[in-house]
Amino acid sequence: MPDVKRVTSDVWAGSDTRGCSFGSVITGDGIVIIDSHHKSATAMRQKSGIAKRGPLRYIINAGSDN
Repeated sequence: MPDVKRVTSDVWAGSDTRGCSFGSVITGDGIVIIDSHHKSATAMRQKSGIAKRGPLRYIINAGSDN
């Protein structure tokens, strides 16, 4: 399971053993996911957990190949 930590009251960041970094930011308009997890099952759990905190507005996947 990825290690996710609260950075500030509205910013969360995580990583796992394979070097995947990801995070989320809670804004007044909703939540932004930054680099969803590379495993689809974990990304869906990430999305479900975040959705409890407010509406998901954007997912920004920068990717290592971009």
